[in-house]
Amino acid sequence: ARHQVLMLGWDMDSRVHLLRGDDTPAHRESLRRFLSRRVREEDGLTVNILLWNFTWLYALDREPLPMVNLHWRTPPEVRVVMDDRFPVGGSHHQKVVVVDDRVAFVGGLDITENRWDTPRHAQDDPLRVDSSGQPYNAFHDVQALVDGQAARALGDLARDRWYTATGEILSTPPRDGYDADDDPWPRQVPVVARGRSVGVARTLPPLSDREAVQEVKQLYLETIAAARDFIYIENQYLSAPEIADALAERLAEPGGPDVVIVTSPDYTGWLETQTMGLARDRFLARLHGVDRGDRFRVFVPTLDHDPPTQLKVHSKVMIVDDRVLRIGSSNLANRSMGYDSEADIAIEDADHLPEARDLRETLLAEHLGVSRAVVADAFEREGSLTRAVDSLRRDRGRGLIALDTPAEPPEPVAEVALDIADP
Repeated sequence: ARHQVLMLGWDMDSRVHLLRGDDTPAHRESLRRFLSRRVREEDGLTVNILLWNFTWLYALDREPLPMVNLHWRTPPEVRVVMDDRFPVGGSHHQKVVVVDDRVAFVGGLDITENRWDTPRHAQDDPLRVDSSGQPYNAFHDVQALVDGQAARALGDLARDRWYTATGEILSTPPRDGYDADDDPWPRQVPVVARGRSVGVARTLPPLSDREAVQEVKQLYLETIAAARDFIYIENQYLSAPEIADALAERLAEPGGPDVVIVTSPDYTGWLETQTMGLARDRFLARLHGVDRGDRFRVFVPTLDHDPPTQLKVHSKVMIVDDRVLRIGSSNLANRSMGYDSEADIAIEDADHLPEARDLRETLLAEHLGVSRAVVADAFEREGSLTRAVDSLRRDRGRGLIALDTPAEPPEPVAEVALDIADP
């Protein structure tokens, strides 16, 4: 970073360590110390952090006093704003980091506690601990890294969000003055796509001085409607009736696309179980009810731990026909369609998108505990995504297990709570 770092997050924790595994100063450095060191090293560098001004319901799960730790305990070049420009109960849910408008990260991952993991999700991984050294459960997420015009577009998005929250116009970093070999793309991150046009889809709730933006919902509906062969989804929450209706319409068609969803196991706590759990049950019951061709599957990943454990899925991914690839922050929930702020990116090819195929095979190989080649062979052999996954599933060890829809009726108060949890 030379000029400007922009960071948007639902949550951010100054104590988290980005690098792990080596006993070096950089690996022992918290986010707060890292950002402080960078602005001291690089004259003229500013870091602007926009965080959700969260409700008290989340206070026990977050770092106390983020303004103190990320704003007051850092040099003045690091600035933090707690964003509260939302309808009552709404939240800032975008997860974006932009560096000099030259590279940008976007996806499901917040820079906070209990997020770090590897695709192995190894049991008792000594590096999967929080800032106090306490271990936490395995965690699955997906984040994209882009550069070029896509990074500039996400920089514009972040500066627009800053202006909405503060009324301050941030300058655009200079786009020249770099050496030809001064490429900020991290050397350890393989490039999986070159020269692709990148679409950015947003959700922004209506405000007194701004109309609502519902590109996230529109892109979901149009992509589902365009599917020919299959729709692969990874998502934490499944509750939006409009999305359920769109998927149900395709499942009801003779010869329509397969639909495979990978999601989190049962939710934690009474409130989440009774609200988002209730909404998920209705979402899935709608799809099971119209699946005449046995083309719908919903799975939870399990890990070969002792005892076996289920993997928390936080990713927000949709891959359609290996022609469309979408990664972002939006859940398949009402909030993400119009109430919170969201940011997704997508790339497409009308005929075939190898990058989408590669990610689909990589994710399924991770969940099923097999190689990418095995996944590719099963898909080629079966000619169907659902049948390919069925042929590779195991009842024990690492794999994907079917998610059952509970038959118990919800508690009466759940209907009221759901209107608050997922308006």
